[in-house]
Amino acid sequence: MFGSLLQLAKRLLVKKYFSFTVIVTMSLAISAFLTATTLANLLLLDPLPYPDSERIVKVEHIFDSPTGETNAYTYPGLVDLYNNKQFFEQASMALFTRDVVTSLVNKPTIETAYITPEFFSMMAAQTKLGRTFSDNEGFQKNVPAAVISYDLWQTYYGQNPDIINKTITISNRQFQIVGVLDRSFVEPEINQRGQDTKIWLTWDFNPSVHLAETWYNIDEKLILLGKVHKGIKPDSLNESISQHLYRTWKSQVEGIAFFNSWSINAKTSKIKDVILGSNIHLVYLFIVGTYGLIFIACVNISNLFLMRTVEMYKPLAIRAALGASKTDLFKEIFNESAVLITLSTVLGFVLSYFTFGLLQQHLTDVLPRLKELSVNGLTIGLAIVSVFAFTLLFSKLSISIVNYKSLISAMQTSGKGAGIKVSSTAQKGLMSVQVFCAIMLIVFCTSVLQKLYEISKQDLGFNSKNIYSIELSHSEGEWPEEATFSIVNQLEQALNNLPSTEYVQQSASPLDPRDIFVIKDAHTDSQYAPEFSTVSSEYFNIIAQQFIAGKAFSYEDVFNRNPLVIINETFAKELSSDGNAIGKQLTPDGERMFTISGIVADMKFPGQVDDISRMYRPAPQSKTQLLVKFKPDQALSKSDLVSITNSVSPEVNIFTYDSIEAKLNEMKAPFNIIELSTIFLMLLCTFLAVIGLYGLQDYSSRLSSSKIATKMAIGASPTHIITELLTYNLKALIVTIIVALVSSIMATRFIMPDTSMSLFLLSFITSSIAVLLIYVLVVIITSRRFVNRPIADSFNHV
Repeated sequence: MFGSLLQLAKRLLVKKYFSFTVIVTMSLAISAFLTATTLANLLLLDPLPYPDSERIVKVEHIFDSPTGETNAYTYPGLVDLYNNKQFFEQASMALFTRDVVTSLVNKPTIETAYITPEFFSMMAAQTKLGRTFSDNEGFQKNVPAAVISYDLWQTYYGQNPDIINKTITISNRQFQIVGVLDRSFVEPEINQRGQDTKIWLTWDFNPSVHLAETWYNIDEKLILLGKVHKGIKPDSLNESISQHLYRTWKSQVEGIAFFNSWSINAKTSKIKDVILGSNIHLVYLFIVGTYGLIFIACVNISNLFLMRTVEMYKPLAIRAALGASKTDLFKEIFNESAVLITLSTVLGFVLSYFTFGLLQQHLTDVLPRLKELSVNGLTIGLAIVSVFAFTLLFSKLSISIVNYKSLISAMQTSGKGAGIKVSSTAQKGLMSVQVFCAIMLIVFCTSVLQKLYEISKQDLGFNSKNIYSIELSHSEGEWPEEATFSIVNQLEQALNNLPSTEYVQQSASPLDPRDIFVIKDAHTDSQYAPEFSTVSSEYFNIIAQQFIAGKAFSYEDVFNRNPLVIINETFAKELSSDGNAIGKQLTPDGERMFTISGIVADMKFPGQVDDISRMYRPAPQSKTQLLVKFKPDQALSKSDLVSITNSVSPEVNIFTYDSIEAKLNEMKAPFNIIELSTIFLMLLCTFLAVIGLYGLQDYSSRLSSSKIATKMAIGASPTHIITELLTYNLKALIVTIIVALVSSIMATRFIMPDTSMSLFLLSFITSSIAVLLIYVLVVIITSRRFVNRPIADSFNHV
């Protein structure tokens, strides 16, 4: 047995190109297969790790107004639905945010969530220490309790086993730690992709509780989860919940003319659909692209195994002549295939393990449920199946071209290759499949890269270099009204006095989420809902956002909060067809009037396609956000900023301190990952095409070696020989390109319908030229053994 394996290994080592190519190609293909299938199973088939997860829904509260739809709750509306037991077996309110934890070293800003006890119950959360929230810590119990994540316990408390009943301080309020979640707890990504909450707090202390009595204000951060009664389909609740919400809200705002044309719709979505979100199409693209690549790899390796079988003609013929049956020959081919595929599978399995880690590290903000992705029973089972399936496939394919009777007679008649041959039709078919798949994948990759290039070169309409945003918080939670201006002003002056700063202004970051401000044209009474932000007098100067008309706010405008607004170009065109909106008046309620004093160019975020209407007002003196522009190559560390802030007021904390440029890079990161993955896919596809076409052309040249030698003997030039070899598959190649053109048009319209025809044609022409060049180079390289060799030698090698 050992001797047979040793002989087999020696044979494979002799054929280094064959062995290396098979192992490298198949290891990449099997790694892609294991990764794609495990991921697809997790996202599309595996249930969520929560009991009765198909009954858990997220209820969206959608205001339908003349200006469009707004997905947000009123606080009392949320509470009313939470308390209504007719719709759900269980319900939970949730609000996800970030808070400064003043009891921890360096007062870090940490992801927090305010929830009612039912949340953990629905998710069947287990604890490492302590417990989750009880009913005594539920809604309106006013018990400040906290459950912390395993990661926070490990990072900040060194896995202290005595952590239970200790306190953690947030907004100058002490919360008693009642539990540490088990490491196995999987947080449902119902708020945003990649969400990683570190501290869970009791609901009654959430930052929106001040809205508890108002039915006029809305909050987009409020979330309601419910578990529907058994036998009830979530979709069937939409109408009844909508009617209840609308009747309740309408009774509270009755008599207010502004809300006369408003309505409310509820949308219940299964929690799995919420978690998968709109990016599920990326999963399908990833799976389709990966399986396409696997198919190309299998076709290419099939070619190599066929060529290998042809090369084994003499050993197989000798064995057949000595009495070996066709089954014995199959076993020999099977054993050789098994060694190569086993090595490929082991390497592919290791690669898939590291790929899982890379996906979790870089794509948690793009793809859902990646925290659950790991090597599991399915992955191991697929690896084992891969060994047998691919070994059997390539072995069966190889033995299928062996004509056993002709093989035996070949030794008796000294025939050359009479028993093993791949037909001309099969050769052209294999080539066509490779070219078709290569063009399709390269077209797709080129189109994706073009779109990603456009995103990378997109003019955002503002400058981010050397600009930082600071958001402050107070240890008391609520800022003392009389002291806010003094504290923030002192900090602004202290930062202005630093030699490294160029500007310091009380202003929001250009990247901050904006509120929607419903407002009317005072003249036409038309209603609009632009995004709204408050800014300083130097805001537009700091971020270099250009003015199209009018002027920026003056210091006096900001100090006195004059009734002025600056709007962007998109909003100006909504107000006036020619974009000339300077001097127009806007009103939110028919009493307060705001005059448009300036129009600025639109700004965009990475990947944003549609222009958004925006409006800016002078920032209040009590604003607790600062925008700092540093001089070139200058900056301020967070520790130094904390020291400066403490010198002004020990009660003030740094809630966030972010580089605008770094935040933009974070927003671009998913696009960069996709770009690198697409480039890798395209290069791998090209590599596989080269291997496949080389194998086919090399075999075709070997079969034609006697004809080529004869033609050269009677005077055919090397150019003539190469031209003849090029035209041999030309017809099949042209037909394949035409089929690929039609197929890629259909596929592009389905997968990327917004791709322009000019961009598509450019991608297709580029892809076709690339494949043709590969084919030409392969023909030239494989024909060199004939055209550069003396004719006598060519006949000797026939």
